[in-house]
Amino acid sequence: MPTPAALPSPAALPSFAPLPVARAVDSFDAAPSLGQALSSRVRVVGMDTPLWGVLVPLFGATAIIAALAAGLVATQSPGRAGAAEAASSGVEAPRASASTTSASAPGNADVESAPRSSSLVDRARSGEAGALATLEQKKPGERSVEEALGLATGKMAQAAAASAKLRARLAADPGLAKDPKVIADLRKFVQDAETSRDALAAMAALPGSLSADLLYEAWTSTAERSETTELARALLMSRDVRPKASPALAIALELREAETCEANAKLLPRATEVGDKRAFAPLSRLLRHNGCGPTKRDDCFACLREGDTLMKALSTVKQRREPELVRRDGPAR
Repeated sequence: MPTPAALPSPAALPSFAPLPVARAVDSFDAAPSLGQALSSRVRVVGMDTPLWGVLVPLFGATAIIAALAAGLVATQSPGRAGAAEAASSGVEAPRASASTTSASAPGNADVESAPRSSSLVDRARSGEAGALATLEQKKPGERSVEEALGLATGKMAQAAAASAKLRARLAADPGLAKDPKVIADLRKFVQDAETSRDALAAMAALPGSLSADLLYEAWTSTAERSETTELARALLMSRDVRPKASPALAIALELREAETCEANAKLLPRATEVGDKRAFAPLSRLLRHNGCGPTKRDDCFACLREGDTLMKALSTVKQRREPELVRRDGPAR
């Protein structure tokens, strides 16, 4: 009887035994802090450098680019930026200006967009010729106080500008002083307190004896003493101008400064020789026979009474005229 074939062993059934418990981790490394991470070194372009040394320039460049982009957008579309800002804050965006809405209101376009002009009085104060002419056409009784003051201020502004311009012209071309009209303008400006400083300064800057001649005339041509005459005298006596005086003017100045009889006696021969009409006034005071002594009745210049030296000097200088450009009939001080 044949032996039966061996039956295959049954398949292994799945095991429901509990799995073995995993072994606990022996140790746990905590994550590095932000400071530690930033301090860690990385290799960039072949160099070891802290991580923060790479990130900081990168973030800075990013911020600059963002700021420039934001500024460009705001510049190109300020209206949109303002509207968005107003919307985010819950406030109504401002309306467009009159110049942007002129298309919808053509009747008001020129008035709204044109700049407002100054008033007539303001323009007159600045020296505007047209405004001054308008105010001058009014009768005094028709002008307001502001108009009268504006007219006066404007005229002074015009005169000051003209005197400054003439001074600049003479500085650039001193030869203009040979023109009698220029001399006449300088004299006119000297008589006005608002323009006298420029005129006197222009005279002092002129080359040659004309500088001293004009200042002497500005000083002595009026019997009134003022800031103008005192400034003219100070400029004339300055170390920059007095050496430019001609011999005729120099003797006139020395006679004005001589105090004693003996000092004047020494100057008489030179006065007779080179003096002109400008020496007549200081020589004339030597004719007085009083003014000295306790009672002021004594003769201050008794040493001049012998001979005819004084009278000869007076007669001679009286006949000689001052330089033509500075001649002017008037009282001398």
